Amino acid sequence: TEPTVTLYRDTAAWCPYCQKVWLVLEELRVPYMVKKVPMSCYGDKPMWFRRISPSGQIPVAEIDGRIVNESNDIIVMLLSMYQEKAPEHRELFDFDDEKAQQLLRLERQLFSAWMRWVTTPGSARQRGQFIVSLEAVERALREAAGAAEGAAPPANAPVFFLGGDNMSLVDIQFAPFLERMAASVLYYKGMQIRGGRDGGQFPWVEAWFRSMEATPSYAATRSDHFTNAHSLPPQIGGCYPDGDGPDLAPIQAEIDGSSWKLPLPAAEATSAYEPAVLGAGGVDDAAAAREAAFSLLSNHAAVVPFACRALGKKGMPPVRAEYADPNATPNENFVDYVDAALRAVAQSLLESPAAAEAGLVQGGEPAAAAEALAYLRDRVGVPRDMPHRSAQLLRAHLNHIIDALEKQA
Repeated sequence: TEPTVTLYRDTAAWCPYCQKVWLVLEELRVPYMVKKVPMSCYGDKPMWFRRISPSGQIPVAEIDGRIVNESNDIIVMLLSMYQEKAPEHRELFDFDDEKAQQLLRLERQLFSAWMRWVTTPGSARQRGQFIVSLEAVERALREAAGAAEGAAPPANAPVFFLGGDNMSLVDIQFAPFLERMAASVLYYKGMQIRGGRDGGQFPWVEAWFRSMEATPSYAATRSDHFTNAHSLPPQIGGCYPDGDGPDLAPIQAEIDGSSWKLPLPAAEATSAYEPAVLGAGGVDDAAAAREAAFSLLSNHAAVVPFACRALGKKGMPPVRAEYADPNATPNENFVDYVDAALRAVAQSLLESPAAAEAGLVQGGEPAAAAEALAYLRDRVGVPRDMPHRSAQLLRAHLNHIIDALEKQA
């Protein structure tokens, strides 16, 4: 019989180890349920989960009634159970040969170099060690494609660690951490892994990212630079700039929202720092806007009081995550004003910004409503709340209504 699988993962979709298991489940098309628990950096684990996992560690999977901890153990069990049922995914099972094992060791080497550098003020030596490891990754991807030294990646062919046309388990092991590396070393160290407007120092790594983003399972689980840059420090004890590093102000300003203005550049346009949003099968901005509006409207009863936390009392005790405050108390005196402002945001997404601005109710508490919308804007998580492009659009439309409210104030 078909095994029953329940994945216990983090509520905010921040955990890279959960993402690995999530990717395998999606690639295998395994029927599964999800139950969510907070990471320790933004909330307490409920007692029912502690009975399953006394350490509180995630991910955890329940497979045919058996509790399995550790992401790699979960993945190995899933692959052993589904190897005969997924003949179209042979690449997922090719991880026992020496080449795959060598690449998995390289992934751990890169991870260690990244952790040593990003969690301290750093030194030229630590930066150099990270670059050496990343150059080895660049070389491994080029060699997997059978390309000569100095060759550019193919324009219309996929690039994966074991070659071929589909991601392998090696790609899945690399994906969560390379994604977080690209955001964190840019935001905190000023080093750009992904292309930007000027091409890039690591074209094969960029081609690999593009190949992964064209895969529906990864496109559904990937985050954005803003979410990764701010969710990582509370998980690992902090991320720190180098004392003699480059000026981070323009980088951090863009990632933190200076570009969240209407009209947004096309999804395919590459900004100076944030990678273009290509995804699987391209991007339809009208569909992405509808998805953002649907998320807002379908969760309306929860979103309005959540935004009103900006006007209420901070929670005690505080948590480590900068943008998390699960114990905060919303100010219910402003619910009607915030509700009206969020309806305008939905109208802006679905109809037009001009129509939404024209329909804003005059009077009320525009300054308070603007503060609540800004609070919400900074807490839109990718992929927890919606995909990357939908989040970009929602943040930009929130800013448009915030500007209109501030003009009234």
